[in-house]
Amino acid sequence: MDGGAAAGIQPIFGAELTLVDGHHLTVLAETQDGYANLCRLLTQSRLEQIPEADYTQTPGAWPGKVAPALDWETLHAQRQGLIVLSGCRRAGAGAARAGQEAIAQANVARLRACFAPEQLFLEVQHHALPDDDRLMRQALALARSSSCPSSPPTTFTTEHRRQPPA
Repeated sequence: MDGGAAAGIQPIFGAELTLVDGHHLTVLAETQDGYANLCRLLTQSRLEQIPEADYTQTPGAWPGKVAPALDWETLHAQRQGLIVLSGCRRAGAGAARAGQEAIAQANVARLRACFAPEQLFLEVQHHALPDDDRLMRQALALARSSSCPSSPPTTFTTEHRRQPPA
């Protein structure tokens, strides 16, 4: 991490959270309090599992694997210092992409009730798939109609150093 700091790169800590209703949100820590709240949310999501999710039949899954989930009230209580990006295809705002604009607007309204305007951004993603031009227009229209700023897509990866061949 020293090399990144020397280059002026500041790490951003975040996670994708699954809510009990199946919605996905990307949550980023903006402050130290936000990092602490993110850790609390991750811990709580492991305690509030989706009970019907059974990974025991999934190839490669280890015994005891659970589907973590969070309720909206816990998310709301731990929202300080966080930034939320919503827009993946399994997020509430993603309903617009499936042609369910009214559902998407209701989901965005729920997010706006939970988070301050400066904490919420709607992700706009283009994956170069056949229908993505139309989906992008719908996502941008949803962002405009809900007065939410839009965000370019996010991809979070972890860099792994490879060992040189022996």
